[in-house]
Amino acid sequence: MTPVLLALLATCASVLTAQTTLNIDIDNDFSGFEYLDKVPDSARVFLAGENHAYRNFNNEIKEKTLRYLHAHRDVRLWISEMGAGRAYLINQGLIHGDSTMFDVMSDFSWEEDVDQYRRLAAFNDTLP
Repeated sequence: MTPVLLALLATCASVLTAQTTLNIDIDNDFSGFEYLDKVPDSARVFLAGENHAYRNFNNEIKEKTLRYLHAHRDVRLWISEMGAGRAYLINQGLIHGDSTMFDVMSDFSWEEDVDQYRRLAAFNDTLP
């Protein structure tokens, strides 16, 4: 691993023991996310894992982290593990503005996931 990735992993691991309170409401209050400022400016990739038992929390923390990284590091790409069909539908909604794709996804996706994609599409619409 490169020193940058090691620094990132060490920084994130320290959060678990720091008992930091994170505001994960989808708003512009990034209280608690300042720990990400400790990651060196040279970092180009931010990795996050998840526990699938906490679906709602996972979506909220991923979205809030992306918004924080966009505001503070100009991060503009989100790479997520999923099948090609789902990725196509999400990209049609997020990149091309075809919100009907989210309606299609509602038939075979968790409601929380579709809601997150809709919020990210609305967020994208606010960006230059």
